[in-house]
Amino acid sequence: MNLSGVERKSNYPINRAKGYRKTTFGIKNEENIVSYALGTGDIFSTVEDLYKWDQALYENRLLSQESKKLLFDGENEEFGNYGYGFRIAEYQRGKGNMKNGILMRHGGTMDGFMSNVHRYSDDKLTVIILGNMRTFPIRQMTRELKEIVLEIKPEDRIHSTHE
Repeated sequence: MNLSGVERKSNYPINRAKGYRKTTFGIKNEENIVSYALGTGDIFSTVEDLYKWDQALYENRLLSQESKKLLFDGENEEFGNYGYGFRIAEYQRGKGNMKNGILMRHGGTMDGFMSNVHRYSDDKLTVIILGNMRTFPIRQMTRELKEIVLEIKPEDRIHSTHE
């Protein structure tokens, strides 16, 4: 993961994308000073690096099984089934799978950027979308990409508010 890190004025990413937002009068460049944000708001990455991280989680190379259980355990309904960083929900699997799968997802928006990482764990499918335009239908795009891969036709879709 050579293209990921924490952004600071002293650690400005090379080839960093500029963020934009739609306004009544067109598209405007957003002020992209995220080094003041702590937590996930100041992290930068690429789809390729996030995919490497995702695959390491499947292969138990990055975290212990106990740490992964904490990361992906969304047992607390009071807080929206949120683990240590991921919201946990069920998802509709493809044809022939009568049982729903477990979705682990996290997304965010900040200063002209949007992101979404959905891990459809029972199918070992991960959809990562990074965008530099606010707003666009990122969750809808994520769901539709999942449906293409799992061969779920729109007429077979079971509507869910969690994906």
